Amino acid sequence: MEDDRTSAVTRPPRGERSSTTTRWRGARLSVGAAGVVAVCVTAGVIVGLELVRKEINLMFQRHGVEAIPAEGQKFDPKVHDAVGVLETSEMEEGMIVAVHRPGFMRQGRVLRPSEVIVAKAKSGPTVH
Repeated sequence: MEDDRTSAVTRPPRGERSSTTTRWRGARLSVGAAGVVAVCVTAGVIVGLELVRKEINLMFQRHGVEAIPAEGQKFDPKVHDAVGVLETSEMEEGMIVAVHRPGFMRQGRVLRPSEVIVAKAKSGPTVH
């Protein structure tokens, strides 16, 4: 008998497809005996997503939309939204540690601020 994981990624012969296998825009969804859904994404879907990303970037360039620089920069409340704080001794306080969601601007006007995680100085041990 075939393993459920194997049957989720192999294609049944033509005419013998079970009702649990469905094709959906390049991805095949299969439900195993345990009800686990396995998604097999084909290379075509990955290539398609990459083409869409490139097209969006070209549209942004044509309309003068630029990404707001964030990681490693000093936090600026005019163009950044702090969504988290990370206590660290590796970076100075107020520096952006990571970008949670990129922001964009056009002609100096913020369209969407960058959502960032900001460094905070580690607090020393407290003595009572």
